[in-house]
Amino acid sequence: MKQLKHWLLAILIIPALAIGFTACGGDDDDDEPGSSDLVGTWYGKMQYSLHGATKTHTLTVTFQSNGSGSLSYDAPSRYVAGEFTYKVSGKTITCKGVTASTDGSIDEDFEMKMTRNGDRITTQSTWPGYVLTRDGSVTIDSSGNEI
Repeated sequence: MKQLKHWLLAILIIPALAIGFTACGGDDDDDEPGSSDLVGTWYGKMQYSLHGATKTHTLTVTFQSNGSGSLSYDAPSRYVAGEFTYKVSGKTITCKGVTASTDGSIDEDFEMKMTRNGDRITTQSTWPGYVLTRDGSVTIDSSGNEI
């Protein structure tokens, strides 16, 4: 499965990146990407039960100091990988770029908004409700409640 994910990433995302990133516009009131302690990898997890079996979805987001980043979303029946640029404005992080999924879909206009509150980042769009931490210590249920 891991080889399939890496192959999928190479086949679907690399050509899409050749088309180009959707860049973030500048704004004088915005913080520079990477100027805070945002840089690094953040992890989130959701668990729920379906027909007596526990299912787990994970979201991993990595922010680079140069204003770029990557993500992976791993669910029992779907894997998504993406590359993006990001902009920080106050507590809001806006990521724009491209994603590719094991279902064959490519989203060249990917956008995800997140809110940072201390040592947690909460997703507001795309995969809403995930609580990302550096150590992956927070797990939510399908209603967004911490478990």
